[in-house]
Amino acid sequence: MVVYLYSGSIMVVYLYSESTMVVYLFSESTVVVYLYSKSTMVVYLYLESTMVVFLYSESTMVVYLYSESTMVVYLYSESTMVVYLYSESTMVVYLYSESTMVVYLYSESTMVVYLYSESTMVVYLYSESTMVVYLYSESTMVVYLYSESTMVVYLYSESTMVVYLYSESTMVVYLYSESTMVVYLYSESTMVVYLYSESTMVVYLYSESTMVVYLYSESTMVVYLYSESTMVVYLYSESTMVVYLYSESTMVVYLYSESTMVVYLYSESTMVVYLYSESTMVVYLYSESTMVVYLYSESTMVVYLYSESTMVVYLYSESTMVVYLYSESTMVVYLYSESTMVVYLYSESTMVVYLYSESTMVVYLYSESTMVVYLYSESTMVVYLYSESTMVVYLYSESTMVVYLYSESTMVVYLYSESTMVVYLYSESTMVVYLYSESTMVVYLYSESTMVVYLYSESTMVVYLYSESTMVVYLYSESTMVVYLYSESTMVVYLYSESTMVVYLYSESTMVVYLYSESTMVVYLYSESTMVVYLYSESTMVVYLYSESTMVVYLYSESTMVVYLYSESTMVVYLYSESTMVVYLYSESTMVVYLYSESTMVVYLYSESTMVVYLYSESTMVVYLYSESTMVVYLYSESTMVVYLYSESTMVVYLYSESTMVVYLYSESTMVVYLYSESTMVVYLYSESTMVVYLYSESTMVVYLYSESTMVVYLYSESTMVVYLYSESTMVVYLYSESTMVVYLYSESTMVVYLYSESTMVVYLYSESTMVVYLYSESTMVVYLYSESTMVVYLYSESTMVVYLYSESTMVVYLYSESTMFVYLDSVSTKGLAFREYHGRLLVFREYQDHTPRFTDYLDSESTKVRVFSEYHGHRN
Repeated sequence: MVVYLYSGSIMVVYLYSESTMVVYLFSESTVVVYLYSKSTMVVYLYLESTMVVFLYSESTMVVYLYSESTMVVYLYSESTMVVYLYSESTMVVYLYSESTMVVYLYSESTMVVYLYSESTMVVYLYSESTMVVYLYSESTMVVYLYSESTMVVYLYSESTMVVYLYSESTMVVYLYSESTMVVYLYSESTMVVYLYSESTMVVYLYSESTMVVYLYSESTMVVYLYSESTMVVYLYSESTMVVYLYSESTMVVYLYSESTMVVYLYSESTMVVYLYSESTMVVYLYSESTMVVYLYSESTMVVYLYSESTMVVYLYSESTMVVYLYSESTMVVYLYSESTMVVYLYSESTMVVYLYSESTMVVYLYSESTMVVYLYSESTMVVYLYSESTMVVYLYSESTMVVYLYSESTMVVYLYSESTMVVYLYSESTMVVYLYSESTMVVYLYSESTMVVYLYSESTMVVYLYSESTMVVYLYSESTMVVYLYSESTMVVYLYSESTMVVYLYSESTMVVYLYSESTMVVYLYSESTMVVYLYSESTMVVYLYSESTMVVYLYSESTMVVYLYSESTMVVYLYSESTMVVYLYSESTMVVYLYSESTMVVYLYSESTMVVYLYSESTMVVYLYSESTMVVYLYSESTMVVYLYSESTMVVYLYSESTMVVYLYSESTMVVYLYSESTMVVYLYSESTMVVYLYSESTMVVYLYSESTMVVYLYSESTMVVYLYSESTMVVYLYSESTMVVYLYSESTMVVYLYSESTMVVYLYSESTMVVYLYSESTMVVYLYSESTMVVYLYSESTMVVYLYSESTMVVYLYSESTMFVYLDSVSTKGLAFREYHGRLLVFREYQDHTPRFTDYLDSESTKVRVFSEYHGHRN
């Protein structure tokens, strides 16, 4: 069935078949198309600035709204829901399926993408100066932040954690896996690399004037320090320890192994070599004017002294002792064997020969300027020498031997007793003291620019060296070793004990402190623009870095990890514990806070024009985005989901719960409300010139459209459908129920009413000059037509048909039944003629004159020939 209506500015087409119903309405500013079939319903509305399309089928529902500055598309199927919103400065796409949820928001300065599936969650935020990507899956979590001057990448998986931070002047990389931890820090003037694995630890620090490398493994420890004027290398393994120090004017090498110890010191004017092994000890000293060599082995001791004008050689073995002294004008040879001792002295004016026998020996020498008295008895020996510039006293008794030598520039005292030997030498520029006892040996050397003290006892060894620009102190005992080095621009202190090791280095622009004990390790580095503190204990690790524009604090314990980074324009705080993870980032234009616990995750981002808050817990997820012209709030819980979007000209609210879904859209010229529950769906659209309300429930559907010149109401229930259309010049009402259908159309010059029920159909049409009524029932049909000059009535029933026609000049009446037919015709030029037949026997003729009051009847039948004439003139027959 098709109904087509057209008036001055409106056209309506109605099509109805067994499975389809279409209503099409077209006016000057509005187009409405409504299509309904067994499984599909489509509503299309077009106004001056807005277009709405609504499609509903068994498993899919689509709503499409388009206006001057906004476009909204909503798609809902059995397993998928998509919402797409586009306005002048904002675009939002929301996709929800059985296992995936995607939210995409794009505005003038911000873009946000949120993806959530069964095992993965991705959040992507991009604004004018910041980009954030957050990825979370079953075994991996990645956070990527990029702003104008900072980039941070955080990766966390089952066995690995990586943090990468890059800013204008600093780069930090932190890697942690099951057996390895690496920290890499790079700034304008400093680079630090820290590597820790099951059996190895490496620390590498490089700044403008200093480089430090620290390596620690199961059996080896190496420390390497290099600065502008100093280089220190320290190597420690199971059986060997080596210390190498090099500065501008000094070099020290210390080697210690199971059976050998070597100390080598070299400065501008002095060189000392000390070698100690199981059976041998050698000391070699060389300065500007002096050289001393001391050799001690199981059966031999040799001392060799050489200065500008003197040379002394002292040899001692099991059965022999030789002393040889050579100076500019003197030579002395002293020989001692088991039973004989000879002393030979030769100078410019003196010669002495000394002979020793078993019990006594006396030597007396006198020269021009010298006198010598020598007395030897069984238990005593005395030698006295006096010259112009020298005096020597030598005393030897059973347990003691003393030698005293004094000259203008030199004084020597030698004392030897049962358990002690002392040698004291003093000259203009040098002083040497040598003390040897059963458990102790001390060597003291002092010259113009150098002082050396060497002390060795059963459990302790001390070496002290002091020169113009350098001071070194070395202390070694059973459980402790200390090395102290001081030069013009550098100071190093090294302490090693059974459970502790400390290294302290100080130079003009750098200070390093390294402490290692059984359960703790501390490294402290300070330079002109950088300070680093590293602390490691059994359950805690702390790294603190401070430079001109950056400060980093890293804390790691058994259940907690904290990273704090502060630079000129950025501050980052990262906290990780057994059940919680917090990341806080602050830069000139951006602030990000990320909190993750066992049941909750919160992300907060704030920049110059944007603020985003993301909250995720066991049963709830909230996303809040605020920018200069846009605000979005997204809430998702076990049974509810809410999305709220607000921009300069648009506001959208989307609510979804177990049984209800509401979408509210408001822009400058448009407002849309969409409500969907288990049994009801409502859509409300309001713009400057249009208002649409759509209601759908289990048994009812209502559509209401109102614009400047048009109003449409559509109602559909289980047994009834009503359509009402009203415009400036037209009104249409369409009613359809189980047994009835009514269509009412009214325009400026026309009115149409159409009624259809199970047994009746009525059509009524009225215009300026015409009226038509059509009635059809099971046994009757009536048509009534009335115009300015014509009236027609047509009646048809089971046994009767009547036709009545009346116009300006003609009237016709036609009656037909089972036994009767009557025709009456009257026109201007023809007399009326009527035939009436009754059982085929009776004829009646009537003649009627139009403008005169007379008529004639004629009666005729088969059996009777009768003519009856009757005239009527006014009131007289």
